[in-house]
Amino acid sequence: MSAMDGETVRVHQNRRIALGACVAVSLLATGSLGYIAGSASARPASTLNGTLTSEASSGIEAVSAGGEASTLTGEAAEAYEENTTPIDQTDVTFDENTALSRAEVEERKDALADHYSVGQPLSAEDLEFMRAYLIDAEPPASASSPAIEAAAYGGAEARIVPAALYNLNQSFNVTRSGAGATANASGRITGGINLVDANWGVSWTTKRTGGKALTKITSSVKADAFGAVAAWPFVGLIYSKSYSATSPSGASGWSFSRNGRVTGAVAYMQMDCRSYVYTTSGSFALP
Repeated sequence: MSAMDGETVRVHQNRRIALGACVAVSLLATGSLGYIAGSASARPASTLNGTLTSEASSGIEAVSAGGEASTLTGEAAEAYEENTTPIDQTDVTFDENTALSRAEVEERKDALADHYSVGQPLSAEDLEFMRAYLIDAEPPASASSPAIEAAAYGGAEARIVPAALYNLNQSFNVTRSGAGATANASGRITGGINLVDANWGVSWTTKRTGGKALTKITSSVKADAFGAVAAWPFVGLIYSKSYSATSPSGASGWSFSRNGRVTGAVAYMQMDCRSYVYTTSGSFALP
């Protein structure tokens, strides 16, 4: 059986590259990953943080308004690098970005991609928000071996060092109750960031572990990436995909997996995954 059961994934990655590729991705429960020409972070709540340096002599792969490939060079490439460099939260100038709580940041982040089409540049307010709250300015312990910080469901954190440029491999296992039943979601989120592209993958199984029989399980994932676009400020939505699948009626378990590849320089990437469990009494979501 193939289906997305289970949770939201977010991964954040940040990195500083003169070459100008930025990425952020989210892990389970929520995964986001983002890097600034050289940084990265992830969380499933998981987050990745890192930093790299490189020479900005070559062009930066970008996406045009119609979704076609483009290349930023010269002043445009320099502007992209500058506009994906993190800023301190105390340096924001727009009222809507001032002193945001963690809950406000999460709400704003979750809705960010819904306001744009692929190839569309960010507004000045949203770009400032991303630089201040989504892209991490802290460099890794070693520029040659950027660190990745991943938080498993529940908030436990662990430090890992990627074998390659901003790789993420995070497992999760969550149990929830509702609508008279108890269900578990367990699986894995993966992600990778390169200078000119990124990839992501999610795979999990949701199953009843107690209580009332299930009528169905629906799993879904939404992956969005922000990076280089062809118009000022040269940072915008470059990738947005949504997938979902529903189990056969009466199924007590449902497995789901999806993956994708993002072409172009990535500054921030987020994957949100969730499973919805249904009984005759109602429904509840995992995570």
